[in-house]
Amino acid sequence: MFIERRFQIRYTLAMILVTFIGIAAALIPTMYLVQQNFDLFTELAYQNNPGLIDSIQRERLATYYIVGSVSVSVMVFVIILAFRLTSSIVGPLKVLRNHLRRLCRGHWHQGPLTVRSKDEFQDVLETYNYFFSQYKRHMQSEFDLIRRLEPEDKKSGLYREWLNYMTDRREQLGYLEPPAEMKATSTSSTDEPSPSSHRAS
Repeated sequence: MFIERRFQIRYTLAMILVTFIGIAAALIPTMYLVQQNFDLFTELAYQNNPGLIDSIQRERLATYYIVGSVSVSVMVFVIILAFRLTSSIVGPLKVLRNHLRRLCRGHWHQGPLTVRSKDEFQDVLETYNYFFSQYKRHMQSEFDLIRRLEPEDKKSGLYREWLNYMTDRREQLGYLEPPAEMKATSTSSTDEPSPSSHRAS
């Protein structure tokens, strides 16, 4: 849900490659020595007791089967481990990145970060959530303070700047409805007759 799949697949393939190289480096000389021993046992069985040849062949096949099963199990374990690691480590970082991107776009109305309890970086995310909530509370206090500093002259440029600031900040904080005084101000400004209508009358 939180993971960038391209990174997860790339990280998993890298772990599989490293594991495969390690298994190959260990198995190739081991299987060579095992094969040499079985060939020696088979030759001795031909010379002394041919009835043991079938048992030696069965043991050879059983050895190959066990080694192959263990190798496949290790590869499956590595794949599962890689996906779990990327999910618990990279997932919270992806959530944090997306949250910061939305903040950069001015979306301060979003809630704090939420991740799974098994994810890593819990202390980092808790610290970030504390910073986010404190700064958002500061912005709300600033919004309330500046709202009470409404200019009296509704036609001045200062009032237009104040109105634009309040509109932008209200959208950032997620206030769907403007304050009552701003509604009244916008209504009165639209109802006020224009100079051209006075001239026409």
